[in-house]
Amino acid sequence: MPIYYSCDSHVVEPPEVFAGLAERFGDRAPRIVTEYNGRAGTMLLWPELKRALPVGRFGIAGHRLDDPETHERILRGWDGMNPGVRDPVARLKEQAQDGVVGEVMYPSLNMFTFSNPDREVVQAVFRQHNDWIRDYCSTAPERLIGVACLPLPDVEASIAELQRAAKMGIRGVAIPC
Repeated sequence: MPIYYSCDSHVVEPPEVFAGLAERFGDRAPRIVTEYNGRAGTMLLWPELKRALPVGRFGIAGHRLDDPETHERILRGWDGMNPGVRDPVARLKEQAQDGVVGEVMYPSLNMFTFSNPDREVVQAVFRQHNDWIRDYCSTAPERLIGVACLPLPDVEASIAELQRAAKMGIRGVAIPC
């Protein structure tokens, strides 16, 4: 029987990755909103980027965009996603259903964080992301392989976060093009 690894999977970062940032950074911080510029749905708002990302759009694997139910799922944000998005034990069950024995999991929402010009906020978001991915993957580190985010292009901060992530057992990092 073949053994399959997914080497380009993604997590959809939960609200706790962004928790407490508004208290620390005010309007500079990303925040979860349920409406933006007249658009309904759970979104991650980046004030610095003047952009709101529909959270649910990142968690619709296995669903067709031409299906109205998919758009309902998107509006529900995390609540419309497969259970394994938030629950690592459920993700292991989903892996078994799909015949996958492990995944390398990259960020989704935080891919946009790399483009934020406020490096202090980026560093805080990525630190929380890296703590969260460590905890998520701790359920089955041989099957759930999380990828850390580094606060590039700040080389010194990135080296420090790389070393911290490595000490936590994280085995890969995202370096956007």
